[in-house]
Amino acid sequence: MQYTVEQDIINFEQEIFTKVRNFSMLKERLEITELADKVAEKRYNLALRRYQESSFSLTDLTIAQQEKDQNRRATLPL
Repeated sequence: MQYTVEQDIINFEQEIFTKVRNFSMLKERLEITELADKVAEKRYNLALRRYQESSFSLTDLTIAQQEKDQNRRATLPL
């Protein structure tokens, strides 16, 4: 009986540790996702301005838009 209680305590502590670690990793992933989204948005806005100034082709603008959208889809939170 004592062994079971001790093992339950160990299991509980390990579960708490794992949940805290997972939470920290998710928080970090969310921060990275937010940064990646901001970078992709800035890149697209720059491409759009350059396109409007006729120094960027429509193909380049389309690629920037696709990369921005692809980045957003790839980095969605769990």
